[in-house]
Amino acid sequence: MILVRFTPIPRYLNIAVLTQLDRDNVKFYKKAVKFYDGLAKRASQNGHIIDIFVGCLDQVGLLEMKSLANNTGGHMILTDIFTSSMYKQSFARIFDKDENDNLLMGFNANLEVLTTKELKITGLIGHAISLNKKSASVAETECGIGNTCAWKMCGIDPSSSYGIYFEIAGQSGPNQMQSAPQKGLIQFLTYYQHSSGQFHLRVTTVARNLSGPSGDPAIAQSFDQEAAATLMSRIAVFKAEVDDGPDVLRWVDRMLIRLCSRFAEVREAQRCSISRILMLIS
Repeated sequence: MILVRFTPIPRYLNIAVLTQLDRDNVKFYKKAVKFYDGLAKRASQNGHIIDIFVGCLDQVGLLEMKSLANNTGGHMILTDIFTSSMYKQSFARIFDKDENDNLLMGFNANLEVLTTKELKITGLIGHAISLNKKSASVAETECGIGNTCAWKMCGIDPSSSYGIYFEIAGQSGPNQMQSAPQKGLIQFLTYYQHSSGQFHLRVTTVARNLSGPSGDPAIAQSFDQEAAATLMSRIAVFKAEVDDGPDVLRWVDRMLIRLCSRFAEVREAQRCSISRILMLIS
């Protein structure tokens, strides 16, 4: 684990010119991002975790360095001074221990996802890098870090959260799903080194009913709206970093319409029947 501590230093970027980022008019910004992206790639490939603690609210270059923590699974904490309670408590929580006095974290984790032929893996969104492992379960379309069925996480802990996205195989093709109910099986294999030094392999297998193009009332009744809103929000944030703002908003509108048309139940003259799912997503 690498802890990076920054003290206030003069830099070219200040609050007044942040609005110029959208116009691609900030000097040295792209060069700095490219440098730290390369550094983050080297660190993640070697299994290093980079935690960034900043004790200054102005001109520290945190925006350019975000890939260091994002790619390696590290922490990023920004406070005004190092003596603040927020900094002290956050720093201490990273080193929480279990009943056996071992740190609550794992290192150099590999996550591989296996599916049956009914499902295809489109990608993962979270603090990870691709291992570029191909399989018959990998979809042609990408969502997040895609075109692979395995990812590497330099650091994981009990609060780590990742969004893994799938698509139903052949649903958009000429041979669409059969009318009979189908199930898809998903298996998650997580291999990591425990803080005690031991290597652990955790295997989780789940089965899920699949919904056809016309939807399934039984699935709609058990549909987890909060989980769907969270996963869609992850995609929107991921897209916002690589696409233009108006394009992301139009995508969100289209997805909201599709989601409501498939799972929302609208009753005539009752506006509240559609308001719940809208509130969750907004």
